[in-house]
Formats: sequence, structure tokens, C-alpha cells
Amino acid sequence: MKKSLLLALLLAYTVSCTKTPVKQQAFNAVQWQAKDGKDYIYRAAILDNVLYNDTIRTLDKTQLLQLLGEPDYIRAAHLYYRINETRVGSWTLHTKTMVVKLTEDEKIAWIKVHE
Repeated sequence: MKKSLLLALLLAYTVSCTKTPVKQQAFNAVQWQAKDGKDYIYRAAILDNVLYNDTIRTLDKTQLLQLLGEPDYIRAAHLYYRINETRVGSWTLHTKTMVVKLTEDEKIAWIKVHE
């Protein structure tokens, strides 16, 4: 019983680690916020356009929140936007998150991806 459970979890992890190429698309605020259950439908495809957009990097916190919506969570001066999450049942195996660090005057210091 334990071996079959371990084998099933190992197989699920292996399948979830297989990277599928994501077709990139232009930023669209409505699509950025679109969800299907717990999952964001378009964020993976839009991510590069947010990460490398010089205009977005000039925004302050208020403008950024108007554009991207509320983050999934906030911790100190960091805004966390979940891009995608791989789950088996209620267990999270992998999460990809975009992190925006703000300066003391609420300008964007940097935008990075955390996996």
C-alpha cells in the first residue's frame, strides 16, 4: 500500500514537472485577472509582458493595483501575484509567483518570478 502511494505521488510529481511551452500574448488587464476556480487562466501567457514592460515599472503602488488588481497576498513591501500552481488534490506541488518589491515611497523597486 505504501509503495503504491509513493509511486503515485512520484508519478504525479514527474508529470507536473514537465514544462509545456506557453504561447506568449500581449498584456490585457481583464485577462490578467481572469480565473477558473483557483487558477488564473492567462497569467502564464502574459507574464513576460508584465515582467519586461518599462511602462509598468514606472508605476506607483496605486497605479499598479489599478492595472493588475489586488495581489494574492501582501507581505511587508512585497506584492505577490500567483501565476500558476500545480496541485494534487489539496496538496500544492509547485507554485510560480510574480513578486513586486516596493520602495519606501511605494514605487516599484523590482519585479521578479519566484518558483
